Amino acid sequence: MIQKLGCMQELIRRQVVYIHGKHVDFIMFGLTKDEYLANRDTNKGVNMSTITLQNITLDNRRAVFNLEVGEEQRRFVASNLSSVASCYVLSQNGGHPFPFAIYADDKPVGFVMITYGITGYDLPSIAEGSYCILRLMIDEQFQNRGYGRQAMEKILEWIRTCPAGPAQYCWISYSAENVHAKRLYESFGFRDNGEICHDEYITVLEL
Repeated sequence: MIQKLGCMQELIRRQVVYIHGKHVDFIMFGLTKDEYLANRDTNKGVNMSTITLQNITLDNRRAVFNLEVGEEQRRFVASNLSSVASCYVLSQNGGHPFPFAIYADDKPVGFVMITYGITGYDLPSIAEGSYCILRLMIDEQFQNRGYGRQAMEKILEWIRTCPAGPAQYCWISYSAENVHAKRLYESFGFRDNGEICHDEYITVLEL
């Protein structure tokens, strides 16, 4: 089978590793176990899927609504159905919400809700004329594959097109307990600005 793929057998190593409490059986091209583990946190050389942002439609809405984070993460993010409902209410009251399904190739794996200006909640001082990543989630069965990082790249790329209007900043609120989210945001250049809204820290990126 390997020969049919046209791969040199000596460049392929099959290993079983123990990651995040699960056994993962995988083929890594030119990577040892130690190289895989070193690259896992930076999500390099592992995930081969193409991440895109796609509109929520009649065809994919149920699949998007059924996406969920793990039980221990649910205190950090609302359900996708609730978020889409919030988008409708916000759009009817002067807001500019943009909900997207996050796809890995042709499969929905996550959700993001972006807003411009008002969010429907208390706002930090830089909110006016700025974009906000109000909700972002990857389904629990698709986590630890680098999808969150790739999705952030696509989200920021889209925000920088200024679809709702010009902006200098993008901001996100996060719980102090959500250390993984904080690390992800900081890796893209977000920095806390000292404000707290609804017991969540405000982190800001200059676009």
